[in-house]
Amino acid sequence: MKPTARLRSFLLASSVLLTAPALLATNLYWDSNTTATAGAGATPTGTWGTSNFWNTDPLGGAAGALQIGTLNTDDLFFVAGPGAASGNTAYVVTVSGARVANSLTFQASGATTLSGGTSITLGNGTPGAGGITMNQFAYGAVAQGAVTISTALSLANSQTWTNNST
Repeated sequence: MKPTARLRSFLLASSVLLTAPALLATNLYWDSNTTATAGAGATPTGTWGTSNFWNTDPLGGAAGALQIGTLNTDDLFFVAGPGAASGNTAYVVTVSGARVANSLTFQASGATTLSGGTSITLGNGTPGAGGITMNQFAYGAVAQGAVTISTALSLANSQTWTNNST
């Protein structure tokens, strides 16, 4: 093998080794009452970007891990478990700065308001990925409260928004 061919083979192999792995999507659930207690808390008010409220457990319990930030590959659910659904309590999620997510799903909970910050970018850049979903009866017969998003939304790609509520 010629030296230039060896160099090309080395460079190609090196570039394959240095390529970063693709980030996998994670389902994250808004949970204001820590992993010690199932559900999201009666009034899960907090700040997306500073509150340690994103739980990997869909029921909001100890099986999950809490984190502060989100990635554009993450599918976000407001709220964990039936939490705020009891009593249909309204709550506010303050957005800190610019936030990203692949999708937002609002499930049976009190009236939810996302406000503040500079923007929320939805989608991971793949056409058809991401969006917003309203699920009125995610936890039985508890109705979904109204959802208000006053933070600017930016779409990273074409996507579907679904309303499964009244």
